[in-house]
Amino acid sequence: MTKVKLFKFDPRDLISPPFITCPNCNKKRFGIISIRNNFYSRRCKNCLYPVGTNRTADYYLPDLNKKVIYLDQFAISEMMKILNPNTRANRKGTLNKIWLDVFEKIHKLCKMQLIICPDSNYHHDESIVSPFFKDLKRIYELFSHGITFSDSFSIQNRQILNHAKCWLEKSKYEPDFDINDIVDNDINSWQDRIIISVDFSNTKYLSDEIRKSRESIHNNFKQLFDFWKKEKDKSFQYFFERESKNYGRVVLEGYLSYLIKWQNPQVFSEQEVEEIIFPSNNVILIHQLQSLFEQYGVKKANLIEKIAEYLFTPFFDEIPFIKISSLLIAGLARRAISGQKKPPNQGMANDIFIVATFFPYVDAIFIDNGCYSLLNENPIKEYIKEYNTQYFCQNTIEEFLEYLGDIEKSTSETHIQILNNVYGEQWLRPYFDVFTH
Repeated sequence: MTKVKLFKFDPRDLISPPFITCPNCNKKRFGIISIRNNFYSRRCKNCLYPVGTNRTADYYLPDLNKKVIYLDQFAISEMMKILNPNTRANRKGTLNKIWLDVFEKIHKLCKMQLIICPDSNYHHDESIVSPFFKDLKRIYELFSHGITFSDSFSIQNRQILNHAKCWLEKSKYEPDFDINDIVDNDINSWQDRIIISVDFSNTKYLSDEIRKSRESIHNNFKQLFDFWKKEKDKSFQYFFERESKNYGRVVLEGYLSYLIKWQNPQVFSEQEVEEIIFPSNNVILIHQLQSLFEQYGVKKANLIEKIAEYLFTPFFDEIPFIKISSLLIAGLARRAISGQKKPPNQGMANDIFIVATFFPYVDAIFIDNGCYSLLNENPIKEYIKEYNTQYFCQNTIEEFLEYLGDIEKSTSETHIQILNNVYGEQWLRPYFDVFTH
């Protein structure tokens, strides 16, 4: 006979401090049961007041205006290692203690509802190839608190479709950088104290595929770097224009290659057939453009021709992620022809995609030293001023701490009092024992 384990659930277990006097039983057991959006709810742990139709007493919270900060994987990794006694670097004691200060400040500001650090597909992919996947995930989810960016291709395609719409309407393209359009929840919601995380039990296949993809991209970058070295007579502007104009051609070529495979799947390898079943972003983008162009009256017989006309428009550098990525690649090309011997490291390609995708939407971004130095070169530095995004790296980590400190200083006494009433006076203590508790 199978033994059955019984689990006893008491709704009182969900009620937590801070407690105030219950209006029903007069006991100081009227606690918090949930915090969401712009209100919180109380219920009595003693008498379960309120009962009946109204199961909770709701109280409104003021609107928030959080700063959005993107933390690259390097920062997440350094904070994880300084907190995690299971890492070799932690046991050796070779880590820079300043990362404890960074963790403390970021976590405190997140709890104060002043900042949010959304996670992204890049965090997931870069963590999954690490032996500390779950630990890295624990840190970036601690800061994102359930706010996740749409995948990078969706964000990029959104920009292109908005640009294509303006092209069809013959109107001026003006990029929209509303952060709420590219995240899965409202960034200005008051956060509950509970974080729900989904665990991935089998990640080996996915991690192997990500490693292969990263290695392939890196090899392409190395070949490109060697090619740039030979183009001594070319200017920064030449590389920028060539890169931005080439985007549409690459998309169209990728789609035509897919069509050939789709029509003759039997003559291709297993990997190529897989590409037919799971089409690339180039294919997805063309399909999205087809749908858009049809809405604007383009006949099906003329769709590809009209889309090709659009993809070869000289104005692709108006699209933010194409503009920023083209600037950074032009900067690398200039370094190559200026005598830099070593090609960019494997992380540079990811850094370029991250900056190009998220930079215009966030208030601040913490990136790798190499990418930071590239952003600080002119004319790149001048071009990106229009986005009003502050950027930091390990070499400017003191400035980053100062930036975070200024955010905290802007807090009103009223806001602090609300935090104490809703979360309790111990709420702002940093979670240094995240890996030992």
